[in-house]
Amino acid sequence: KQGQSNDFARMADVVNAQLHKTRGQTIIYMWLFLTFLILVGTSTTLFHYLKCREFVHPSGHTEEYLYRDYSIDCRSDKYLLHRYFCYIMILVYPIGIPLTYFVMLWQHRDTLSDPMAVDREETTGFPTIGHLQFLCSSYKCQFYNFEVLECLRRLLLASAVGIVSSDSAVSPTLGLLICLGFNFVFTKFSPFKMSGDNTIGISLTYSLTLIFLSALLIKVNVTSDKEEDQEIFGIVLLIIILSGPVFVILQLLCLPLCALRRSKQDKHEDTDEDTKDEDKEEEPSEEAPGESKGREDASTQTADLLVDGGPGATAGAPALDEAELAEKVAAAKAAKAERGARKAERKAERQEATQASNEKAKEAQIPEKKVAPPAAAKRSSRIASSGHLEATPQQSPSSLMPRQTQATLARQVSSRATSRRGNSFDKPWEKKIGVVDV
Repeated sequence: KQGQSNDFARMADVVNAQLHKTRGQTIIYMWLFLTFLILVGTSTTLFHYLKCREFVHPSGHTEEYLYRDYSIDCRSDKYLLHRYFCYIMILVYPIGIPLTYFVMLWQHRDTLSDPMAVDREETTGFPTIGHLQFLCSSYKCQFYNFEVLECLRRLLLASAVGIVSSDSAVSPTLGLLICLGFNFVFTKFSPFKMSGDNTIGISLTYSLTLIFLSALLIKVNVTSDKEEDQEIFGIVLLIIILSGPVFVILQLLCLPLCALRRSKQDKHEDTDEDTKDEDKEEEPSEEAPGESKGREDASTQTADLLVDGGPGATAGAPALDEAELAEKVAAAKAAKAERGARKAERKAERQEATQASNEKAKEAQIPEKKVAPPAAAKRSSRIASSGHLEATPQQSPSSLMPRQTQATLARQVSSRATSRRGNSFDKPWEKKIGVVDV
């Protein structure tokens, strides 16, 4: 009873520690979500607090007022005091939040950059990186810290461009350069896991590029004073502004179709893999007598490594719990049984299809008709009955004989002519030895 109570106390401590850890990750997750929401708005307000506009008084002296609120004098003591507070908040929000993201992601870089480690974390419920999934779950493992660069892009487009003077063409030019740089980044690296997210990111960056280009054209006043030209330019600007949202809506509408096509492709690939596995299983195995025994020994050693205290266990290797090991073995058996059932079903379906096709072929089979033998067959039969070859007008007598017989005959003729070279005129008829005479 005392041992059982100790085990129960240890289990309770483990559960409490896990709950405490999960609660802490939830709090951090909510804090990261809140900072993500307020980053751009707060940073833009801080930067605009430093932007003042100068006015020339009729008496000749100049005065400066806040660009967002002309009731605040930029040369007053109160404004100067608040300006120091604004500098501190700039260190906290537009600099501190992305830097915090980078440090938190860098601490778990070994896990976040390894796809296998991320998969193990997912199977166990993300015990160590659960609070960081908000920042890196949408990106590939090699780009786990891409959210920091995304924050920099948002700050540059929303805040840095906003504090530049709006009376000149510097603001749209700066925004155009920033968009072109990030167009290259999105097109070159494709940091998102899903191809649809990469497509949307690239299209929206191009849309922003066109918007800043339109702002630059408006700023330099490229249109003429004619009303027709201004109407055409207005239509072009409207198309440019609406192109990004329209493309996003079309992409969202196409997502179900893409998912359906992807599922069909995956199903077809699974069918091909199962067919290949069945073909491999049906092939006769040519194993040596000792191979199966060696494989059994290897599996035994692997089982010893999984069980605590087994003969194959190595020093310092973590031992699995018996219940956990039993669950894994049962899951493996269930998966194997499911694969076997699926293979049996596919095999039965193929057998039924083959049998049906054979029956259709038998039903459609046409009885063979007797065909009269051709002239060549009649000629070969006459040759066989008469015992000698009969040449046709188109063929020479030697062409009717096999090549091997022709070669043998040629050698015999050559040897006979050589042996009788001295008295070849005694028997002149032998000089006419040919294929037909032989």
